[in-house]
Amino acid sequence: MQKAISVNFLAHAFLSFGNEKLLVGNFIADKIKGNQYLQFPEDIQKGILLHRQIDNFTDKNSIVLKMVQILAKNHGRYSPIINDIFMDHFLAKNWDFYHHLPLQIFVDNCLNILNKNKQFIPPYIQDFIDFATKTNRLVEYKTFEGIELTLKQLGNKIISKPNLELAINDLKNYYSELESYFLIFFPQLIEFCKQWISTNSPNLVIEN
Repeated sequence: MQKAISVNFLAHAFLSFGNEKLLVGNFIADKIKGNQYLQFPEDIQKGILLHRQIDNFTDKNSIVLKMVQILAKNHGRYSPIINDIFMDHFLAKNWDFYHHLPLQIFVDNCLNILNKNKQFIPPYIQDFIDFATKTNRLVEYKTFEGIELTLKQLGNKIISKPNLELAINDLKNYYSELESYFLIFFPQLIEFCKQWISTNSPNLVIEN
């Protein structure tokens, strides 16, 4: 199943490396098709293109494919979407290892930046930003309850109503294996993103 929209919002926020316009582009990218990105300011364009690179790198990565394979037995074509949500969980859980700011402060800063840039944000994405602001959803990704609720709400948006919340059992049953794969994969993704930014936007200021 080709993912219709990225659901690993926390990872995309992290991989904007503290650059406000990259963050905006990274968040709106799924609703910006083809060359429509050229309508935006240059640094937001870079965020959109970075988001596409992140998705392409992730979807083809051999470690991520192993994670998806674990989930595929019970969840078939929905496994890539579920795995995106699980990876945001592992990022939230291990947050202090990756970022100098506490998770709550990081998320609050990101949501404030996005709300300052509403003129660039499509309604669907703004709805999620409003929802995340109200419910503190990105921070709640670190809890089983937050992940289960996210899966249920996402499943309810799909016509076939696939009961994605049942995947919380897979997260619990295969927790150590899935987390170990994530901890190998995520540094690779960070390095890939920094190299892409360095090559394509050498003057763009990002956090190290």
